[in-house]
Amino acid sequence: MKDAGDILMNRVDILMVGFFLSSTAVGIYNIAVLLAGILALPLAAFNQLFPPVASRLLSNEKRSELKYLYEVITRWVFIISLIMAISLVTYRFELLSLFGEEFTGGSLVLTLFVLGQLVHSLGGANGYLLMMTDHQYLLAANQWAFGILNFVLNYIFIVEYGFIGAAVATASVFALLNITKTIELWYLEGLFPYSLSFLKPIIAGIFSIIPMHIMGMLLNGIYLVFVGTLIGVLTYIIIIISLGVEEEEKSLIKSLV
Repeated sequence: MKDAGDILMNRVDILMVGFFLSSTAVGIYNIAVLLAGILALPLAAFNQLFPPVASRLLSNEKRSELKYLYEVITRWVFIISLIMAISLVTYRFELLSLFGEEFTGGSLVLTLFVLGQLVHSLGGANGYLLMMTDHQYLLAANQWAFGILNFVLNYIFIVEYGFIGAAVATASVFALLNITKTIELWYLEGLFPYSLSFLKPIIAGIFSIIPMHIMGMLLNGIYLVFVGTLIGVLTYIIIIISLGVEEEEKSLIKSLV
């Protein structure tokens, strides 16, 4: 049952774009979705490491340690995802043009999906934690409810606005689902991953945009993407380190990887 809800959430927009729009629009949309999907990698990687550790902490009733683990994992997923998102949005035209100039028409679609994926990264392992704390039926209900909402909004928005409407509908529902799961986990289990420390990557991200834009005045094409991203990432890392990373947090990350 949950798998059907997952299809409504994760695939229905692609199916509906293919049904209602031209093959050109489908190609542009699919490339934008594919590029934005790169942002799912950090969360997927940490989610492979998180469940066994979280399960052990839950079975030993170490709630405070579980809460801290959830906070640290979520923050580091966001730290990694944010700089990836900044690079994708800053160099969206250069990246899309690699597939052909006509694909640059998907720049807004890419931006919208990047924002949706970024909100997803902010949710961290909320889905796993809901399941591990015996709320699997709530998780399935979430998938179905938001999957149906995704279907309805995609129909309305695609007919009216084309593939940009599909991106608005899907990215919005995707973000709202993750916000809902985070609130449910907070309300039901008292697990909330956010603190003022999340401001550090945001500040670093803002400052990393500056050299990336400066490189845009000097280079173009694939060279700009590689060099600009490298300089942006280095700036980001330097600022993150300058703002401070707790030793306990470093030790926890090392123990996981």
